[in-house]
Formats: sequence, structure tokens, C-alpha cells
Amino acid sequence: MPATVEGKRRGPLRRSGFASQDAANVQLVQVRDLLALAEPSKVLVRNQIADLIKRTLAETGVLPSVEVVRRRVRTRQD
Repeated sequence: MPATVEGKRRGPLRRSGFASQDAANVQLVQVRDLLALAEPSKVLVRNQIADLIKRTLAETGVLPSVEVVRRRVRTRQD
């Protein structure tokens, strides 16, 4: 996960309970895909996506959809 907007180190995203290593890798790829939605120069957008990932996992236990996040990034929604 990227550093916070203040430049502080953000803790790693830890999850467990996967049925297999392949299932865990699918989740890892999804997180990377979500973070890749932000252009490299858009640090604020990347941080907002990281915050959304953490918040959604805490509230629902599942990662947000790449399409939903892509739409939010395009329309500049928080």
C-alpha cells in the first residue's frame, strides 16, 4: 500500500483465510489492479484508492470492484 498523503508509512494490507494460494494471489492481483487505476503522477488519487480499499474491506470484508473504482476515478468522486 502506498504511503499516506502526509507521507507516513501505511501498514500492509493483511488478509487470511484463503482456501488456497491461488485464491490469495487473485486478491493480490485485484489490489494491484485497483492501485494501478491511478496514474503514477496522481499520488492523491492513489492514496484515495488505498483508503477506499481499506475502508471497504473493514466494512464489507470484500475488495471493491475494479469497475466501480475506475468509474469513481474518472468522475473524480472521493
